Amino acid sequence: MRQSFVRSQSCRNPEHPPGGPEPESGVCRNRRQFAGSHRAGLSPYTEGHGCTRRDGVRSDRRGRSRHSEQPGNEPNAQDKQRILQSIREARQHADIVIVYEHNHVFLNRPFAAILNEELPERLAPADWLKKWTHEEVDAGADIIVMHGVPLVHGVEIYHKRPIFYDLGNFIFNVPPVDIQLDEPIFWESVVAHVEFQGKNLQSITFQPIALNKIGQGQPDLQDEHTNNLFLQTRGLPKLATGDQAGYILQRLADSSRPFGTKVVVKGDMAEIDLKNGN
Repeated sequence: MRQSFVRSQSCRNPEHPPGGPEPESGVCRNRRQFAGSHRAGLSPYTEGHGCTRRDGVRSDRRGRSRHSEQPGNEPNAQDKQRILQSIREARQHADIVIVYEHNHVFLNRPFAAILNEELPERLAPADWLKKWTHEEVDAGADIIVMHGVPLVHGVEIYHKRPIFYDLGNFIFNVPPVDIQLDEPIFWESVVAHVEFQGKNLQSITFQPIALNKIGQGQPDLQDEHTNNLFLQTRGLPKLATGDQAGYILQRLADSSRPFGTKVVVKGDMAEIDLKNGN
C-alpha cells in the first residue's frame, strides 16, 4: 500500500527573506512541509529562516526566542492554500494520506499560560482547528494526527476519516525543572491502531500507556539538560493496566463524545464504535 505524509508547522515562508516584512497575520509560513509517496519518489522538503509560532513566541534562524504578538484564530491564508495543495497532490500518488501536524494555538491565550494555569482550553481543540482539519479531510486526507499540547484530546470521525486532535506524549524526556510540563495527565497517553481495508476505515482501537517521571540515576544539578542516564530513562512508555488504564481510556471517551464519537472501553483496551454514531 502506498502512503503519503503531509507534515506542517507554522513558520516563515522559505522564500521570505530574513529581516523582511512578516505575513499579514503575524504567523509565518510553514517551516517544514513533507508530502510524498515512497513508491512515487516524492519528498519535497523546505526549511525556513525563522519562525513565529502561534503561541506568540518569535524565534530567529538560530532558534532563539523572543516574545511576539498574541496568536491568531485561523491559519495564514497562504499557508493554508499551500498545505491543502500538498494534500491534493499526495492524494494523486497514494492509497492513504496521513496529515501530521503540530499545534500550540488555543484561542488567544499564550500556550505556556494555558499549561501553567491548567486552563480548560488545554483539554480540547479550538474551533478554528476543527474547521481547519475538516478542510484537510475535504482536500484528501485519510488520517489526521495532531500533537503539540502534551495530553490526549478527543477523536472525531469526519466523513469516515479519523481526526486525532492530540495523542499526547509517547516518549517525554523533559528535564524535571520544566514545571509547566509536569501535570500528571501529561504522563499518560494512548496508542491508536487504525485499520483500513482499501480506502474503507474498518476499525480504531486504543492501548493506554503511562510514562515514568523518575529516571535511573540522578539529574545533573548544574545543567538539567545534560544528556545523562536520568534523562535517557525518564518519560519512557509502558502499557497502563487496571485503574490507571481505565482512567486514561475514560478520559479519551469523554473527550471524544462532543464529536459524536462513541469510544467503548473494554478492560485495558478501547475501541471506537464505527457502526453507531459515527
